[in-house]
Formats: sequence, C-alpha cells, structure tokens
Amino acid sequence: MESHKTSQFAFEDVLNYLFEATGKIEGSFASKLLATIYPDQPIWDEIVLKKIGIPQPQKGQKDKQKQIRESLATYSKLENWYSGFINTPNAMEIICLIDEMYPFAAQMTSTKKVDWALWSMGAK
Repeated sequence: MESHKTSQFAFEDVLNYLFEATGKIEGSFASKLLATIYPDQPIWDEIVLKKIGIPQPQKGQKDKQKQIRESLATYSKLENWYSGFINTPNAMEIICLIDEMYPFAAQMTSTKKVDWALWSMGAK
C-alpha cells in the first residue's frame, strides 16, 4: 500500500494482488484497504450490502476466476449505488444529521457518513 500512495489503483488491483499473495478472494478486505488510501471509496460490508439489496458472491467457489469476476461485479454495483444515492435528499439528510451530532464527522467523506449510517442500523 505504501508504494501505491502516489499512483492510482483500483479495487480490481487490490483484489487481484491479495489473491496472488494469499490465494484467497476477500472483497471486503480489499475494499477496506482501498478505502484507506481513497476514503471516498465505499466499503464492502455484508450488513451494508443487505441493506441496499446487493447479493454477495458465493465464497469458496472452485472456479476462482469466476469468483473474482463476481466480486468485481458486486463492488461495481456498490460503487454505482453510492454514486446514485450520495446526492439524494435522503443522503443529504443523513450527512447533515451526522455532521450535527458528531463534530469530528466534518473530516469524514460523505461516502463514509452514509456507510456509517447504514452499518449502524444493524442487520435487521
């Protein structure tokens, strides 16, 4: 990650790097690493995915390339959802409420505020 702070990289790059290094396909972990460098990127979380209606790919598939493609498609859907939602009145209300309640939130991106709100709602 340190070597990529000055160059552009995407979710696909992180996912593939982790797969090559570990043999595992971890979309959630890859998204967290990406969001560490690019805080406006959404985080893949099973609670958030359930809340917004995006199914997760099946883990442990024998066809690893298929699982990678499905993971990339899932993250793309997540990015598209945030892109479409972030400027809506509902999102603006969430962002304003978080800003009012938590002064430190002024340093958070809008994406993180929406993510935080969705995650804090829990699985129900």
